[in-house]
Amino acid sequence: MKKIIAASLLAFFAAAGASAAELVTNGSFEDGGAGWGSTQTAGFAPVSAYINCCGIDGSGYPAANGVAAAFFGWGQMAGGTIFQDLATVAGNTYTVNFSYGAISGSALQTMTVEASSGLAVLGSLDVSAYGNHNQASLVSPYSFTFVANSSSTKLLFRDTSVNTDSTDGMVDLVSVTGAVPEPETYAMLLAGLGLVGFAARRRKA
Repeated sequence: MKKIIAASLLAFFAAAGASAAELVTNGSFEDGGAGWGSTQTAGFAPVSAYINCCGIDGSGYPAANGVAAAFFGWGQMAGGTIFQDLATVAGNTYTVNFSYGAISGSALQTMTVEASSGLAVLGSLDVSAYGNHNQASLVSPYSFTFVANSSSTKLLFRDTSVNTDSTDGMVDLVSVTGAVPEPETYAMLLAGLGLVGFAARRRKA
């Protein structure tokens, strides 16, 4: 019985730890496009790369964000995408966090972010931003949740901007994590295991 209880505890805490793990590879894009798929009009670069075309040297971009990001609208063409397949557990709830903004010109940029499995969209969010040169506030944080229905979920960022003239959308700090069990969950588990142990001792007596 002790072995069963110990095994149950180990399995539960292992699952809890796994559920809180980061699922996204290279979510800050410091390794370029490593881990991501993309279409031609989206790319990965240091913010400082804009010094040559937009008068932005990147030195004011918050250090906590790193130096790189994903950009959309290269070549003045909208419709770029980046995507990554994530290992998920059916029935589990996940939270998608990311930062979005627009750089350089003043045109309105828009984007749809979605988590999907096959043809099923599990969760999505539409965001927008006007381009600016204020490096300290180039991006703003957003989040949404979804419930996985399979062992693999695709996370997709799709540029839906109408006008990309001298303005590029940008994404940074992408993160997907599972829900961490509440303290009450642990308490209920321990109480249940205690009852199992008590019943086992009574049977022996």
